[in-house]
This record gives sequence, C-alpha cells and structure tokens, in this order.
Amino acid sequence: MVTRKRRAGLDTNMVVYEAIKLADEIGYEKLTLAALAGRLGIKTPSLYNHIQGLDDLRKHIAVHGLEQLHNTLSHAVKESAKEERILKVAAAYVAFANENPGVYAATLHAPDKTVARWSELGEQIVVLISKLSEPYAMDDDEVIHWVRGYRSLLHGFVSLQQAGAFGIPLDLNESLRYMLNMYMSGVEKWKAKTD
Repeated sequence: MVTRKRRAGLDTNMVVYEAIKLADEIGYEKLTLAALAGRLGIKTPSLYNHIQGLDDLRKHIAVHGLEQLHNTLSHAVKESAKEERILKVAAAYVAFANENPGVYAATLHAPDKTVARWSELGEQIVVLISKLSEPYAMDDDEVIHWVRGYRSLLHGFVSLQQAGAFGIPLDLNESLRYMLNMYMSGVEKWKAKTD
C-alpha cells in the first residue's frame, strides 16, 4: 500500500502517491511524466531519481490499485451474510472503480511477470471472487467461466456508468442488483439442466 510520508524532500512514495491522485483526476491513459513533474513542481528528468520511467510508475499504480481493490472486496465479504456476498462484493467493486477511476484502470492490465506482487494480488482477487460461486457447486472450469462472466458484467457496468451512458433516472444500484440476480438465476437454471 502506498502511504504519503510527511517529511521534507521528495521520495518514491510521494511521487507514486501524487501519480495515483493525478491518474484519478485526469485518467490513467492521460498520465504522463511531464504532467506529474508539473504537479510536483519539478523538472521531468528529476523523476528518474525515484522511478525508472512511465512503465515503472504504472507498475506501482497497478500494485497499489490491486491492494486497495482486494482490501475493498475482502471487507465486503466479511461484512455481508453469505447469501448477499455476490451482490455486496459487486457493489463494492463498482464503488471502488467509480471512486478511483485512474487506479481502477491500472488494475485492468495483465500483470507484469517481473513484478511478483502484481501477479499475487491478481490471483488473490480471482480466488476471492471464485469463492463467491461455492453455493452453486461448480467444477473448476465452470468457476473460471463464472468468474469471467461476473467480472465482465461489473466492468461493463462501470464502463457505461463512467461514460455517462445511464441517463434514464432509474436507481443504478437497483439496476446492478437486477443484472446480477438475472445472472445468478441463469446459473441456477443451467446447473439444474446439467446436473
């Protein structure tokens, strides 16, 4: 987790902290070293005292984002009854993505295999979401398909919401709940036919 250190001078932690804030403000894809340097009031080459370049900075943001997302989803699991977990985790996921749009965008990229923590966190999130499917007694392959579907639904919902595509004045939380209930209803019917 990245935390801001309160001391004079600039360090890597502070550089990454400001990059995270900037990514959320302007968008992950618009984050540049020049923009970050301007925010910090330094010249761009000075950033290389703390990071190895834009790719390195993005690795830091991705790891931070995955740590925060994992913590958010874990909290949602702990704070909800078993029968509500699929919906509660989904609501937590959507809220995280909307509150941290730049950081969320960083979490979507495939892990850099040179960064062990990135891969570990990605795996932990998949395992956490996989456990949500336990009441449906799926085999291993079915669980992977289910996780992909669940995450695709959530990402699609977030993407449309962030693009302002949901203009009809109808409760978005209710839409999210409806979508997931339909998804799980379909899973139940499919399992009944295949068992």
